[in-house]
Amino acid sequence: MPDGDGGARRAFLRRSFGEAAAVALDAVARVGPQPPREKAAAASLAAIDHLVVLSFAGRDRVQVFGGLDGDPGAEFSGGTDEVMTAPALGAEALGERFAPEMLPVHTLLAHSFARADRWSSDGRDPLAILLRAARDTSTPWALVVDGRQGVSTTLLVDPGGWPPGVVADAAGSLLTVADLQRRAATGGLPPVVLIEPRSLIDPADFASARELGEPRSADARRAEQLLHEVYDAARSLERAGRRVLLLVTARGEGAEVPALLVASGAGAGARIDARLDAATPALLLRARWDADRRALADEGVLALVEAASGPQRPLSRWPRTAPAFAPTRPEAAVPPRLTAALRRSGLADSPGETADHALVRLRAGAPWASIHSDEAAIRDARGGRER
Repeated sequence: MPDGDGGARRAFLRRSFGEAAAVALDAVARVGPQPPREKAAAASLAAIDHLVVLSFAGRDRVQVFGGLDGDPGAEFSGGTDEVMTAPALGAEALGERFAPEMLPVHTLLAHSFARADRWSSDGRDPLAILLRAARDTSTPWALVVDGRQGVSTTLLVDPGGWPPGVVADAAGSLLTVADLQRRAATGGLPPVVLIEPRSLIDPADFASARELGEPRSADARRAEQLLHEVYDAARSLERAGRRVLLLVTARGEGAEVPALLVASGAGAGARIDARLDAATPALLLRARWDADRRALADEGVLALVEAASGPQRPLSRWPRTAPAFAPTRPEAAVPPRLTAALRRSGLADSPGETADHALVRLRAGAPWASIHSDEAAIRDARGGRER
């Protein structure tokens, strides 16, 4: 005979025991002796003032670094526009990867700093996980978006987790890339900085045609520009006397993604072999600003910290990057991904409108996620101050 609600009772007890065990393990981790490796990592992390994370979308490691690594395969071929937006959707692939000279900023940073060879992707967004960790630990943060796009897709895709009231009470701010560079010059950035690629307007940054579901809507030159601007901001922070750990990674589905580690103590051309994933930046945050011993003990966190803990290079040995030229494209129509964002926000289609008009409507319909709204300066929950 059925046992009534006995099954539910047993499930409740299992969850309770699991939660109690997790609490007990956390307590032991906090009070137990710290292994030498973790102790050294904690000391190195304590010197880091800023964790900066840039996450692209839709490119796997082989496409970006396969040519640099000498993997077998052919480079994209054709005219410049075709190469930098390859591979096209539904077209015959003209190659499998970028040549190193096609991505000069990525290539220079890979030679000058460290990169991870086994950063796996499973569809999760590193920025969303990191942002939740910042909120949960009350760590001040800034979310950087493209000035023209003006709206955060990280906040848009999870309205249940970031309703207006929650965002207004979070210890963070929304910035444009230009704001990022200005504040970096004075060291005036919060501990955690997240940078979104542009994704709602053409051309998107570094996404593949398959990721976007559109023929040719992404341009690797835009990604090179953004990486240059973010790296330049990190360099400015170092000049202002702030220690930076910059992670450049990507979101993808079931593949290893290109990942760079830029830090003063990172060895030139160093390779990180530990397995990393979308949760690694959030674990780094918890290890550094929440004194989370379990996060610090994570093998990926330890490997990243150790890779960033070599002899500190002077600013003169931080190379200068040059921005790539990316031609602007006339954009009269609204891209399908912008239409989808409007619908997710409960806004009806408006036939014949321009992309700029659609962006205005989206920003008005989702002010908590918009840089061009009163919510763009988010108040510090602890002091009610504008940050």
